[in-house]
Amino acid sequence: MEEEKIKAIQTEFVYLPCINICTELLNNYWAVIRIADNGAGINDDVRAKIFDPFFTTKEVGRGTGLGLSISYQIVVNKHRGKLECYSTPGEGSEFVIQIPVRQNNTRSVDSE
Repeated sequence: MEEEKIKAIQTEFVYLPCINICTELLNNYWAVIRIADNGAGINDDVRAKIFDPFFTTKEVGRGTGLGLSISYQIVVNKHRGKLECYSTPGEGSEFVIQIPVRQNNTRSVDSE
């Protein structure tokens, strides 16, 4: 019911920025964390580069970005997980982090 009220407010009166965080256990092998927003979204050209080292959309000298390259290295290389971004310009973005529950697990989400 509360979600319906928020949607009504967002569509009829004002725009309310929103971040949703969801966690789940997938097939007893993977912990999944989803972080989604209803912001401006990311176009495909930028989304293709967001995990690249030193990539930023900021002007020179205005910061270094979100640290997504380091996040990717930690999730994928150190924890043998997955880090993905899905986005639709004008609708928002979702980052999905998948980490194996046990590090000796060699199964992948794709094989489930």
